[in-house]
Amino acid sequence: MCEMGLLCSVVNYRALSAVTFGATLGCLALYISEYRPVMEAIPIYGRKYKAEPIEPID
Repeated sequence: MCEMGLLCSVVNYRALSAVTFGATLGCLALYISEYRPVMEAIPIYGRKYKAEPIEPID
């Protein structure tokens, strides 16, 4: 198909890495949406930092 094997291998690698990245991102989004109620039930993130405002360093 391709005369230049190196160019084809680079294109195939980029396509494969893009598919892998998309699949990883999809799984991560599914994981986050699956466990969001659990994270919201544990009031550690966010509220701890809102209770203590960070003082500016002069």
